[in-house]
Amino acid sequence: MGAWSTKPFGNDSALDFAGAISDSKSPSEVKMLILQSFADYAVYSGKRARGENKVVRTAEHAEWMLSQIAWPEILGVGDLNVIEAVRSGIGKEDIDTGSAEAFAAIAAGTILAALHHGDINRLPEDLHQPQVQAYRPNLPELEDAVSTLLDIQRNSELCRECGSAWKKGVKLLTLELKAAVALTQAL
Repeated sequence: MGAWSTKPFGNDSALDFAGAISDSKSPSEVKMLILQSFADYAVYSGKRARGENKVVRTAEHAEWMLSQIAWPEILGVGDLNVIEAVRSGIGKEDIDTGSAEAFAAIAAGTILAALHHGDINRLPEDLHQPQVQAYRPNLPELEDAVSTLLDIQRNSELCRECGSAWKKGVKLLTLELKAAVALTQAL
């Protein structure tokens, strides 16, 4: 846990998604997982639009968080008072930025772009498998990817959290997929 970079497969959620794709058994399962990632972000986006992505931290949640900590692994980390830090958040508002859903959707978009261009080498080696390479994205899937990536770019909290380099990468991927849509429509 804890992987982070601005690259499409540079964080835990994207790596988990890539693992699920790698474990798939057929091109149709690859397709289903990719489409599910876009649907998952759409569900989050709906919650965000309704303001349901904001929660107030409760004492019960703080105690649950403390129960999940691997205490022997954090001993000796200096002056860090983990219990105090977790409990100090009680009553404060947390905003779910949809990062897990967004990172999976970005990884899915990257897979679609790579497959559309026949450039499997831009994907992690785990995804160089026959069931992935045999999957051919169609126009509605490419359009779904573009729509989802545009929605991700409108998520100001997530963009602020991830930074300008990350947002630039999402914009470039969106432009690449828009070009793929145009090319596919022209055929």
